[in-house]
Amino acid sequence: MLLFGISGACIAGVPLALMLMIQSFRTASLDRQLNHYRELEEQGLYLNVWMLKKDINAGEKVKRADLEKHRQWVSEKDSIKIADISQISGKAAVKALKKGTMIETEMFYPKTKKKLKNKS
Repeated sequence: MLLFGISGACIAGVPLALMLMIQSFRTASLDRQLNHYRELEEQGLYLNVWMLKKDINAGEKVKRADLEKHRQWVSEKDSIKIADISQISGKAAVKALKKGTMIETEMFYPKTKKKLKNKS
């Protein structure tokens, strides 16, 4: 009877050992992939950014037609504030901007809100 128990444990132990080896290999593979992603993250990312198609003078309002979307490599070290098209369309430039400039939110004055008339 003891012989059947020992042989049963050995038969069950082989697949279990095999599963543990496979799991160990997968874990090591995932660790390598995670380290690779961390290296890429430190280097930067490709982002969609808006760039000027033409020169804009200080105080001139930018139109959607003046902008084009580009994919650009941006790293954390750049510390830029990427602008969304809805945040900049119709705003006036703080200073003169050259064609090909990557658009950031602080390059434009905030939109002014219309004053409400008091109904007295």
